[in-house]
Amino acid sequence: MQAEVTDTRTLFTHYRQVKNPNPEFTPREGKKTLPFCRKLMAKAEGFTSRFDFSVHVAFVRSLGKRHRMPPLLRRRAIDALLQGLCFHY
Repeated sequence: MQAEVTDTRTLFTHYRQVKNPNPEFTPREGKKTLPFCRKLMAKAEGFTSRFDFSVHVAFVRSLGKRHRMPPLLRRRAIDALLQGLCFHY
């Protein structure tokens, strides 16, 4: 019994709060956007892995609203959502 519990715990040691660990924004077929929005999407790509995002997180930490950087999977989800926002802007 103890061995089964240990095996189950080792399976779930990683952060598992998302259903899709590699989210990606894909627009609907036939849906177009402005060239300006495409430029915004290009600039926003990988935002959560850049220094700018780290500065924003450090500022919010100094205000006491956050305690740490968001987990990697959540940052990937933020990137995908940001792409969608820029596409539909």
